Amino acid sequence: MFLTLGHPKIIRLKKQNYCMARIGILIPFKYNESSDPKDAMDPREADIEENIRHAERFGAVYWDLNILTGLCNEDARRKRDMTLPTCCYFYNGNSNSRTYQKVTHKAEIIEFHCLKELKQTLENNPNEWKFVQKWRYQCIKGEWTNENDLVVKAHPEWIGAYHKPSQVWIKLTNFEELNPPLEISDFRKWNGSQLKGVRGAYIKCP
Repeated sequence: MFLTLGHPKIIRLKKQNYCMARIGILIPFKYNESSDPKDAMDPREADIEENIRHAERFGAVYWDLNILTGLCNEDARRKRDMTLPTCCYFYNGNSNSRTYQKVTHKAEIIEFHCLKELKQTLENNPNEWKFVQKWRYQCIKGEWTNENDLVVKAHPEWIGAYHKPSQVWIKLTNFEELNPPLEISDFRKWNGSQLKGVRGAYIKCP
């Protein structure tokens, strides 16, 4: 289902297995406003269309997660007989949107990284940075920099301030808008049980 390539440890999913994908993830896209630079977001992080445009331009895009961090625990996955996810579905977590709580997009996961391995990958292959939007750099570097033009313009005092790094990164391609959108209730957990309240979940790929 997946290959583990040498150093650094990158998990790269086989393209020919997408149609056989068993495990996926269901995650929200939602802007969480914060006055604390440690937890603040750039609004573009939660803008699904911005991410799609980046993927269309460069062929793929990195998306960071601070949920489902168990993906980085290989022993836990093995005990649960869980393969790595190969599909990603997005639901709208913005309560002021007409598609609130609707599953509006899907994408293919082609690589998976924990933060340490992603940093090694970027150091060994600087060309890989093209798949990371500049307004996500703080989620890797752990601090706000001039590269994030929108946020530091509004908060120049944040330059150099600590930002909590994201521990899980997925590399996405082939985004698709779902028309009509799906309901969260249309999905089942990866083990077949009912999916109830969700902030992020392992699912069966439909």
